[in-house]
Amino acid sequence: MSSQSVMIILSSETYAAVKRASDLEGVTVATLIEDLVKQHVEYVEEHTSFAQLPRFSLDEYELQRDPGETEEGYQARLHLFF
Repeated sequence: MSSQSVMIILSSETYAAVKRASDLEGVTVATLIEDLVKQHVEYVEEHTSFAQLPRFSLDEYELQRDPGETEEGYQARLHLFF
């Protein structure tokens, strides 16, 4: 796997916070930032894949009548969906 170097600019407050976190984790600032970016990319990829799923629809749904259910009860439940 090849790597590519990039420069990012952080405010001094942000860098100090990242440095404290990286020290607690026992990793370098670069490693912590790279890991966070990877986690974010995985999160975005996982959640955008949901957009490719078919949309939920009740168009083909048939409501099943409960045993012993009255017609009025069935119609009341039916109207909850349609």
